[in-house]
Amino acid sequence: MRRTRFRVFFRHAFLTVLALASMALSWLIWTNPARYERSHQQVTSEKVQSDQATREMSDVVTPTQVVYSNGEQKQSTVSNTKINLSHMIASKVGTWKMKNIRLVVKGNKERYLDYATDAKSVMLKYEDNITGDIFNETFNQSLKMSDQFGRILIPLDRGGQIYLLNDENYNVYQIDVTNQDLTSIKSLVKKANIRNNVKEEILNHSLITMYQDTVDAPYYSYQLNKLNSNLFVSNLLSAADSGSTNSKKTKEGTVYTDGRNSKRLVIRDNGTVQFNDSTRGTNSSNDLRTRIENSFSQLRELGVPLDNMRYFNYISNDNQIVFRSFVEGYPIFNKDDLGTVRVSGNNNDRQTDFSIYNLEIPMPAQKKSVSLPDTKTTLNQLQASGFDMDEVDGIQIGYTWEGNVKTDSSVNLVPSWYVHYKNKWVVVQNSNN
Repeated sequence: MRRTRFRVFFRHAFLTVLALASMALSWLIWTNPARYERSHQQVTSEKVQSDQATREMSDVVTPTQVVYSNGEQKQSTVSNTKINLSHMIASKVGTWKMKNIRLVVKGNKERYLDYATDAKSVMLKYEDNITGDIFNETFNQSLKMSDQFGRILIPLDRGGQIYLLNDENYNVYQIDVTNQDLTSIKSLVKKANIRNNVKEEILNHSLITMYQDTVDAPYYSYQLNKLNSNLFVSNLLSAADSGSTNSKKTKEGTVYTDGRNSKRLVIRDNGTVQFNDSTRGTNSSNDLRTRIENSFSQLRELGVPLDNMRYFNYISNDNQIVFRSFVEGYPIFNKDDLGTVRVSGNNNDRQTDFSIYNLEIPMPAQKKSVSLPDTKTTLNQLQASGFDMDEVDGIQIGYTWEGNVKTDSSVNLVPSWYVHYKNKWVVVQNSNN
């Protein structure tokens, strides 16, 4: 009898330990600041398709960075490892009622910089310009505005107005706002647990966020998720009016075509994918609004996870909209463009380039963090190494996706400075990496 009681006690104790261990592991995963802000379950075709059907443009075409001015002529980037701060603030702004938009600064660099460095304010930054119509669609407004902009300035010491700023032509628009709740914005900023001293400055006609001190940037590691090729064949080729789907193995991978040869899907062995659709050719004269809208529709049709996908930029020379994966507010770069979606088009064809690999579950990184030099030091290093500084019109922190997707089940994200040089984003190799 004593042995039986002991076994029962031991079994209950063992199950209790297992339950506590499971709860602790779950807590660590969900509170890990490096998490990829998405469900940590293996993605099936049905789940991905269901998720993307509910995605709104505001989930992807959204500000990625928050700059706070404290009222004492000091600015800082602010973020929160537990929430997407920029998206939360944008959601609050979307509940305000806006009207009476008017141009208050036209092409004046000095006055433009005054607004960009407003003494007491929060500024939401997009990675690239959007249009007034896209703003209306993502913020549920009905403003009449034909110009583009890439920043939303919210004064915190006075209510009733916000401002839209266009870095390209130094135009500033003022908008009258009602139903405005600045208290909630201040509260969100106050809860930020990462702050970096910065200063907005103009470099080669571009407004740059200059980090004033070294930046402690963490390393990240993620388990890879590989989407099944059948998902893309089903989403992109298997239409009722296209007839059968044909496939052919080539040196670079597998080529799929529809019955009419109007759609072609190439899934390469390195994980990159190219989809051409001659039924959706876009006119080269389409404005930015139409291109963003069409590209987002294409993005949603692909079936790739969109949780951390953001509108990154528009490349006018190629008529191309670029969406890029982000981690903790920073863009991810890869030599094979894994984690990136590019949608380009002309009169006869729409081409979409993307990948079958996605970052899935956060894992412990081998290294904790690296100290990146301040922006000015980095620019000086570029000049000393032979860069033509007149060709530099952008610089920001980004993450390099490292790892072999064919042999590794996980990849590392390595922080570094990236510079926009001669129309391309180039990694700056730092000695501390």
